[in-house]
Amino acid sequence: YNNIRPNYALFSRITPRLYPDASNFGWKFTGSCDNGRAEFFERETEHGRVFLDFYFTTGTIKVVLDHPIEGEIQLFAKGRSLLPDIYLKVIQNPLLHQDTKYRRRV
Repeated sequence: YNNIRPNYALFSRITPRLYPDASNFGWKFTGSCDNGRAEFFERETEHGRVFLDFYFTTGTIKVVLDHPIEGEIQLFAKGRSLLPDIYLKVIQNPLLHQDTKYRRRV
């Protein structure tokens, strides 16, 4: 990615107090996309590399795990249904998927 933070003056970010930056939780910021209003992060886990797309205007997140055996696994939590406590659980444990608002795609 481009290693450039988005311009929050152009696109208002949801409340950082409730949805803090993932880099404060061990994620490496890798870039952003103003068109999609997304920030991109990655992190190594015991199950492989995990990628996080955070759509900072809506709070939607997409987590993609490149699992060595199961292949690519995508986990989603959509916009306004993603409560701050679930967001924090996901960025602390990106493989969390038991909550009904967080769904899995293989």
